[in-house]
Amino acid sequence: MEKRLDLWDAFPIYGYEKGTLISKEKGCMTIPLQLVLPEAYTLDKKDFVRLQELFYNIIHVLGSHSMLHRQDYFTQEYYRTIPGHLQGDFLERASEHYFEDRPFLEATHYLYLSKVPKNYIRLNSNRVNSHLSKNREFFLTHSVPEEFMDSVYIESFKTQVSQVIKLIKETGLIEVYRLGYDELFDIQGLYARYHRLLDRSGSLGDVDFRGNDIRVGTRSAQFFTLENLEQFTKNILHPSSIMGGIPRTRTLFRLGTSFHWALRFPVNISSINTFIFQIRKRYSHNSEKK
Repeated sequence: MEKRLDLWDAFPIYGYEKGTLISKEKGCMTIPLQLVLPEAYTLDKKDFVRLQELFYNIIHVLGSHSMLHRQDYFTQEYYRTIPGHLQGDFLERASEHYFEDRPFLEATHYLYLSKVPKNYIRLNSNRVNSHLSKNREFFLTHSVPEEFMDSVYIESFKTQVSQVIKLIKETGLIEVYRLGYDELFDIQGLYARYHRLLDRSGSLGDVDFRGNDIRVGTRSAQFFTLENLEQFTKNILHPSSIMGGIPRTRTLFRLGTSFHWALRFPVNISSINTFIFQIRKRYSHNSEKK
């Protein structure tokens, strides 16, 4: 028998209050940020190491029972000439015409910082996605963890997020912005575009799971998951990778690891999601660096 579910009921977010997203499952609190990363090929090896250390520090600041979710969108676009550049000298005009209508990957980056319940990590995949089988009334009658009702706990989390934003800005490599209500829930906001696979048309298509396939409107979707370090090659675990196929006798064209993955997918839209759960803080007694 075919089962239909309203997207509103399947939507995992319960509400948005005072700059914080509240999830339906156990009332997890999330503050969404948008990152503007440097242009490709503009960072050297030391810069990528600094970025890696930045995320180590972010994880440390967030502390126990936290989740860091980085989301990178890559969409294929076509270069459009910039009118002001067409008024420049011969080389500038020639450059604009040379790249006109050429495809390129446009990247958009988000960072979601969350506080999760103490037993959240123990939940299996069926339990984590159990909101798909519950209606709105269920979440109105079931309580959230007691600490999430504590104003001191909530303010402590917001202070941690402010510290994270300060750390990001201090690198001088990344711009960071908090996402407001309209940027999240507007018809051209993040979640509407996510549901329609970044389609700019403004219409939301049905999500169809029939025939062992996942379709969003007229588009087919595929999902790939890596969850163990053994599944990663050594070059992926490095802070950066060198772009192949480009002469590198004198210059090394380095890319971040998310770009390394995006270039492997033969599609015009891809979303790479990285999740890091921290159950409790861990301290290392060995500070030696090699």
